[in-house]
Amino acid sequence: MPRPPSVIVGIVLVLCLAGCREVSQPALDGTGPLFPVEQQGEWGYITREGDLVIEPQFDRAYRFFEDRALVRQNDRFGFIDTSGTFVIPPSYAAAGPFSEGLAPVRPDSLWGFVDRSGTMVIRPQYAMAARNLARPDTAHPDGTEPHAEPLLFAAPTAPPSYFSDRYARFRQNGHWGYLDRRGDVALAPQFDSASDFRNGLARVQLQNGEMAYVTPNGTRIWPPTE
Repeated sequence: MPRPPSVIVGIVLVLCLAGCREVSQPALDGTGPLFPVEQQGEWGYITREGDLVIEPQFDRAYRFFEDRALVRQNDRFGFIDTSGTFVIPPSYAAAGPFSEGLAPVRPDSLWGFVDRSGTMVIRPQYAMAARNLARPDTAHPDGTEPHAEPLLFAAPTAPPSYFSDRYARFRQNGHWGYLDRRGDVALAPQFDSASDFRNGLARVQLQNGEMAYVTPNGTRIWPPTE
């Protein structure tokens, strides 16, 4: 009897929005062919075997996501490919790694999203405030320095999370909703808390305190509606 296909569960790592002490780290699959290392105050990359393949040259370097790595140079953030070449120049005050083809960036005071070529596909329109208490799952991908969850505020909305199942969470006026990949509101802010979509469902807390699962169009799956 043939064996059923294996279900491979991705390794869960963390997302780091870097820059200006504003850091948020939801979980992401951060496996990659190269790994950041520091040598005499500069950062480069090694292979799994420990071979140095990108010479230390960056002020800070982070792990690869979708064949792009976030690096800091001269106090600005950009993205390199696996050859160490900048594919998105270091022109951002802050940024985060790629997920589902998009990465959060902050050119100045507001956050938007760029694609892998560096094209701004969701214009900067989100703001971030001071940091809140650290969460236990916010360790940096290379095991260093745990960071804090940001405290979000509306201007007009708080910065969204990374994309998962084609949607990103955002917060407005104290409630959470979801954006699609065009930056349009898919689910209006209405939840006291919200998780990322996984396999078509997201776990949310309704305003009456009840926990529920919803679909991207807002249909409540569990508990069922009366």
